[in-house]
Amino acid sequence: MSARLSSGGVFEFDAVSLNGKIIANISTSRGTNVSGKRAVGKTHKIRSDMFFLLLVPADDLSVILTERDM
Repeated sequence: MSARLSSGGVFEFDAVSLNGKIIANISTSRGTNVSGKRAVGKTHKIRSDMFFLLLVPADDLSVILTERDM
């Protein structure tokens, strides 16, 4: 679902409550790539998603990581 950003525009978050007070991004990515190296691109994506979370006026902001190594 999308939510309006305080800086203008909207961002598509993974989870938004009906009243817009709870917003979350969910990452199912692993912290390493196939060759065993750190997944830099994936961690940059999570950092970017966290930045967008800071731009919404919500009471509860969450980043949910499903993989232990992330």
